Amino acid sequence: MSALVLVAGATRLRAAQILEWEYIDCFEIEDDELHARLWEIDENLMRAELSPAEEASHLTERKRVWQEIKKAEKEAADPSGSTCATSSGGTNSEGQGHTGFATDTAEATGKSKASINRAVARGENVAPEVLANMTGTKLDTGTYLDTLGKLSEDQQRKKVDRDLEDLKEQKVVNDSDTTRAQQKADTQTAFADLAEILTEDLSPQQYDRVLELLPMVGAKSLAKKLSDWMPPSGTNK
Repeated sequence: MSALVLVAGATRLRAAQILEWEYIDCFEIEDDELHARLWEIDENLMRAELSPAEEASHLTERKRVWQEIKKAEKEAADPSGSTCATSSGGTNSEGQGHTGFATDTAEATGKSKASINRAVARGENVAPEVLANMTGTKLDTGTYLDTLGKLSEDQQRKKVDRDLEDLKEQKVVNDSDTTRAQQKADTQTAFADLAEILTEDLSPQQYDRVLELLPMVGAKSLAKKLSDWMPPSGTNK
């Protein structure tokens, strides 16, 4: 018996293993590697959380696999390769029109043909390594992919590299702003706590004396902040 290969349902299988189920329903199908790959792609395409770049990549790969399957089917039906087109409609090098692919994919995944054709165009117009580089980032939007598709591959690489670098710098700035804001809040809390401790442990006269002495030992700023939080005795704020 040949080894079984899981092509769909890995998440469900893992869940069953965690629940310690002994058995789980499955479909065992004898097929070739191309059809197994098609099943795997369709399983991923039916996940709602795919980003525009992921969807473009998966659908472009599905089209490639689908065309190989159709080419193999045609060669098996006509080994001589002498079949001629019966209509004047355009065909690609595999003898299959793009509309056939979109219809087949729509039936398999439930997606509209318009969205399929749009995603395939994005996947075919953007270099694979560029597509992979931007996947999962803030650049991963349909609009950005459409913009990239109008550029040459070299321009695509430069634009994505530049925009990703800009995003990193923006994140550093945002992180710095957040850190400074947190530090300021922590400092204010510390001054409030210190003022409260001093007023609880010292008499009003002693607290006033602390405020007078702090500037003399180089802590004028500390004295000012403490005074702001807790004015000297007899002072209205």
